[in-house]
Amino acid sequence: MNLNRKRLGISLGVGSAMVLSLVGVPAAHASTTTTLGYAGGWATNGIANPVNTAGNNTVDTGLAYAPLAHYKYTTDSGYYPALAKSWSFNTKANTLTVHLNPNAKWSNGSPVTANDVYVTFELQFLDMNAESWTLTGMKILNPTTIVFQKDPHELYNTTMFERQILNNNWIVAAANYQQYIPKNIWTLVKQANGNPNASSTKKAQSALTAAYTKATGYNFPLNQLLYDGPWTLSRVTSAQELYVKNPYYVFAKNVTADQVLDINQTTNDVIWRALENGQVAYAGVGYSPTVYKAVMSVHDNHYINIPQSTGMALFFNENTAPFNNVKVRQALAYLIDRNSLTKIAEPEDGFVPKYEDGLIEMDNSRYLTPAQLKTLNTYSLNQSKAASLLKSAGFKKTGSSWVMPNGKPFKFNVYAPNYTDWDQGVDALVSDLQKFGIQATASVIDATTYAQEESEGKYPVYVNWWGGWDLAPSQSYNQLYITDNNYCSRSRCLAVIFSPSSA
Repeated sequence: MNLNRKRLGISLGVGSAMVLSLVGVPAAHASTTTTLGYAGGWATNGIANPVNTAGNNTVDTGLAYAPLAHYKYTTDSGYYPALAKSWSFNTKANTLTVHLNPNAKWSNGSPVTANDVYVTFELQFLDMNAESWTLTGMKILNPTTIVFQKDPHELYNTTMFERQILNNNWIVAAANYQQYIPKNIWTLVKQANGNPNASSTKKAQSALTAAYTKATGYNFPLNQLLYDGPWTLSRVTSAQELYVKNPYYVFAKNVTADQVLDINQTTNDVIWRALENGQVAYAGVGYSPTVYKAVMSVHDNHYINIPQSTGMALFFNENTAPFNNVKVRQALAYLIDRNSLTKIAEPEDGFVPKYEDGLIEMDNSRYLTPAQLKTLNTYSLNQSKAASLLKSAGFKKTGSSWVMPNGKPFKFNVYAPNYTDWDQGVDALVSDLQKFGIQATASVIDATTYAQEESEGKYPVYVNWWGGWDLAPSQSYNQLYITDNNYCSRSRCLAVIFSPSSA
């Protein structure tokens, strides 16, 4: 797919420790019904469409859908079977054969078939995303067996190819989505990957995009959607969603909650109050010291601090001057006081990674040699280097303010979603930039609006997540170079992160 914009980011060093706040006693609405309170998040103006990539899907796919298998993130290898019973990769043929669990069913009791899996991945071809991880075709052998073909000419990691198929895609129902697949999809796919300047290529790409837009843009009535996960979506409001147990889920006997009451985490404040009131049994959220003490003093609340390399980062649209100049981006990297920002934004659970390379600290020594580590720039706070870089890029300081090469003031907004901890960090960042003479301002946007506009490339400078989410460095790699279906929206993954090794 031709990509018309490219973005970079600078890590702010506010590393999330993924605090899992747990309530001692889950809420129960009735003695005969077990209800699990959960902190989720969805667009208040969204649509019920689990494959929607515009950031406004209201269905919590993690509750209502299942992948073929769940990756064992804590061990960095292997999978827990889900809809698939078994699978094997043939290195000579470059094929992955998947056998479905014969007990896997949809929420209406019909079986999950190889055709459902086939249609799920046809959607990836409509998006022209499958080619980015070297999937070239599929073949159904029987109702419970499907074969995926990997391009033997591409060097994409076999382990990641397997992970994309088994773990990184929720399986959706052909009954819901086959109607959107063009009958000549494989002809269009072949033409779309032809000469980029040929009219036939552009026509095929347009046809695929149009089909994908229809598939992802339809707002399904809840009673039309079929689910293959633990729960089915029963009711949606802007504040809460109610999920009820799916009796046909392949592991339904292991699901003890009859219902899940999903509270919309529009801001951290919403979840803080829910934790204090005993409304949720689980939430991943950051705290100020005062809020932390209040939340942990009630309902036998406790937390688990899980180190991660994810955190808030400053992103740029490279098509926007002066952020298309690497010296300007480097200068801004040297102006970030990561230690101070972490104390302000994540005082209880934050940490400052030594290297801004997107890896969990222990992985630096696992995957990088001592010689490689020495080449990484930690971008410690250094205003002198920042000033030198700006001057070398043609900037001048007039009085107390920096001026761009075109004579205009160096002035920009930093856009951020209305997440309390992030907003505190952005305010501190902007304040530091202003003291240095850069006329930066913070623009806090409603999270729903932000998700939409960020994916459309409307923000020259903004904050978002950066880094991996597990022991493997693959997620950081994916965020740099390919679309990862777990953590990035279709557009966000165009970002090339400004890390010490990529500047």
